[in-house]
Amino acid sequence: MLRSSPGITPDGMKLAAHRFLPRKLGRMYAAVLTGILLAMAYPPFSLPWTAWVALVPLAVTVLVRPHRSFATGWVAGFSYWFLTLTWLRHVTIAGWLGLSAYCAVYFGLFAWLVARLFDAADLSRWRAVAFVFLGATFWSGLEFLRGVLFTGFPWNYLGVSQYRNLPLIQTAALGGVCLVSWIIALVNMAGCTVLLRAKNRVGPWPDPAAVGVTLLAVVAAWLYGGRVLADGNLPAETLRVVLVQPNVAQHVKWDEEFVDDIYDKLDRLTRRAAASKPDLIVWPETALPDFLRFSRRSYSLVTSLVAQAGVRLLVGTMDADWDTKGSPAYYNSSLLIGLDGGIEDRYDKQHLVMFGEYVPFGRWLPFLRALTPLEESFTPGRDGSPILVSRAIPAGILICFEDTVPALALRAVRRGARLLINQTNDAWFDPSAGSWQHLANAVFRCVENRVPAIRCTNSGVTCVVDVWGRICKVLADSRMNPRVEGVLDVEVRVPCRLQATPYRHTGDLFGGVTAATTVLALGAVSVRVRRRGGYLGLRG
Repeated sequence: MLRSSPGITPDGMKLAAHRFLPRKLGRMYAAVLTGILLAMAYPPFSLPWTAWVALVPLAVTVLVRPHRSFATGWVAGFSYWFLTLTWLRHVTIAGWLGLSAYCAVYFGLFAWLVARLFDAADLSRWRAVAFVFLGATFWSGLEFLRGVLFTGFPWNYLGVSQYRNLPLIQTAALGGVCLVSWIIALVNMAGCTVLLRAKNRVGPWPDPAAVGVTLLAVVAAWLYGGRVLADGNLPAETLRVVLVQPNVAQHVKWDEEFVDDIYDKLDRLTRRAAASKPDLIVWPETALPDFLRFSRRSYSLVTSLVAQAGVRLLVGTMDADWDTKGSPAYYNSSLLIGLDGGIEDRYDKQHLVMFGEYVPFGRWLPFLRALTPLEESFTPGRDGSPILVSRAIPAGILICFEDTVPALALRAVRRGARLLINQTNDAWFDPSAGSWQHLANAVFRCVENRVPAIRCTNSGVTCVVDVWGRICKVLADSRMNPRVEGVLDVEVRVPCRLQATPYRHTGDLFGGVTAATTVLALGAVSVRVRRRGGYLGLRG
């Protein structure tokens, strides 16, 4: 028989449980609600309006109940990433859960920081304004840090949820996708002040300063975007390109029994593509089942197709070099085959996917190779110079997820690229929303740099994106399913000269400033909390 502790009556225990459980569960409910609302803003749900309110439940909760704020934020983040990265389960369940847990840490830091700096009962006018601006800055800064630390994971920033909101996303040309995230976070923080001032019956309601500056920022962004779109006629030349999508399932892509089928597909689709006499034909990432330069069959196929079509061919393939000691270095490459059958230029992928293309510390910790099917790690490329694809049109090549990395596209444009070409293979994640999320992230590279992009996928979203971020043409069936076999014949309007966007000059300065502000705030508050005996909101 269980006995109650001395001095505590059964009625008292019931009352304590009644008070404790709702508070604890209430924090978790609010955190999970934030995660669900955020996930709904991205494909496959594609309800972008939820991003404008998704952070409110989390922010209100940690301000009202700052105890264990880091844990509350982490639960919100894990809920979001668990739902958003479901496509990763097709590759690795451990990676899906591990990456979700890691990315959730940034949510936890955000929650802990705002809970330590602000008090729900003291959001006077200027403190409310400070909360709105600093809360948005911390969010944007932590997103930027997630995108650069430990090789970076710049996937699904808050601003990416608005990739179809053309007027709003034009602000990316000013400060990158981080600026778009900041504007959305600003609205969320303002919504938080409105609810808390109503709860505390603080007047005037809503606070005119906090809400006023937020509305001013949003209206200014929309007006700027509308004006940019209205003045949208840039001098451009037309490049005729045909994109080949073989739609080879990942489970057969490296199976020797299906090698003949893959060659037949590439041959048949490329002949169809050549019929329209384009300026360029593009194959997706690692389209060939072996190394083009070291396979007689692959090289013979490619050179014969180029000779018969009279068209340059951009081929995604594996490649290798050997050092003076005879040790190989493997690359995920793109080779431009000229009209004479020779290799005119080459690009090697620079930003490799951890455990997907290389094993970190694999030489010293060989047991890590058990986490990946890789037999050998790829080597990152060193040169991101543009490739002349046709009539002196320089193009920046981005392979796989490289079009989600702002710095790579910016580097190519600064070196003269007037077009971005993404060759990718999203069959790893089929069937899922990963392909559409990939496209949503890629849209911002066009807006930031004012250059168009063409995306050629093995299976995914093969399409064209113009300089304003507008998705112009997609290879898909009647139900808008992009996982089909076929070719996409497009005319791409390439700017005659590069437009000098502020982002092109300053790069990720805005994101860097928000990140530096966040790091300084984390350091200062951590020192103060340690002196008082608390740590990361886990106690005290």
